[in-house]
Amino acid sequence: VLVITVAVAILLLFSTMIGLSPLDILASVFTKSSGTLYPPFSSKVLAARTRHEGKEVVLNLPLARKWAAFCHSPDIEKHISAVYVSLPLTMSALIRHVVASPDFPLSVMGVVHAKHVIEQFECIDASVLGVYNYSISVTGSRLNEIGAECDVLIEVSSPLNSRLLVSTTMTFTSTDAKKARAARKRRPELTAAEQAAKTNLGPTASAPKQFVEEIKRDHSKKYAACSGDMNPIHLPIYCKAMGLPKPIMHGVFSLARGVAAITDAYSLATVPKLRIAAAWKLPMPVPATAHFTFGELVDVTKTEHANGLDTTKFKRHIEFLATREGKGGTLPHLRGVVSF
Repeated sequence: VLVITVAVAILLLFSTMIGLSPLDILASVFTKSSGTLYPPFSSKVLAARTRHEGKEVVLNLPLARKWAAFCHSPDIEKHISAVYVSLPLTMSALIRHVVASPDFPLSVMGVVHAKHVIEQFECIDASVLGVYNYSISVTGSRLNEIGAECDVLIEVSSPLNSRLLVSTTMTFTSTDAKKARAARKRRPELTAAEQAAKTNLGPTASAPKQFVEEIKRDHSKKYAACSGDMNPIHLPIYCKAMGLPKPIMHGVFSLARGVAAITDAYSLATVPKLRIAAAWKLPMPVPATAHFTFGELVDVTKTEHANGLDTTKFKRHIEFLATREGKGGTLPHLRGVVSF
């Protein structure tokens, strides 16, 4: 009886935090296994079946202001970060209408946001984004070395002339424990140079800029409130019900904080077109001291994002890295590139 009571309590807690009904979660858990794909639709059919649209949605200006202030982004009356448009803006719709869909190809439990690619097509401020349209769909899914993954496309546009403002591709992964253990055993041991490269930028034109962000005990709770991401793994006390001794900081906060610093350093608030590509490595526990480093690359082939960088459309590429100290020394948390 005690086990059943605890299980029901955890289920109700998880459903309340992320905005899914207990039945949606149970359906995902019992019909989909971690690290597998379901259902086996083609990309075209999958996109059609998971597509969700919003028309003439009014921007929640007070909430957007809180998010911008928390992430040290510029005044949203003059500039709204592409990072905000890429996810927090449509977070609720993504969870309720796409991730909760029976056609979402991964199990809800244990799914991880691994990569994030944003393309901005014009400068965005509160007047441009005051009312907006959006569409969200799963555009592809595949098996990988440690389980399975899928891509979610989010497009935000203007209702006035349907012009596309921001396009985002999020990659979610689901891990099969057995496949992950086998993959770790197959990987060759890294050389000292390869290990060092994981926590250092590629060759930069000048000395990299650095700053430190102290992530305090209440940071994940505050970010959850202004972003809409109430996943229990990010919240004190509740994270323990998910098997975590400490909450972990939202990965999108680290992304937003790094992009805000780069926007300020390179005056990107008035640059209409830019691209942001990022991938998360290890989680950031709360509390923690996050070390950010960024600099302009002189050779884009020296970054792990090289294959995805458009060197014809964008001429400058700013690589950024977030790390933290751990038992094994300096540990990588986030790496990305802002191109413009």
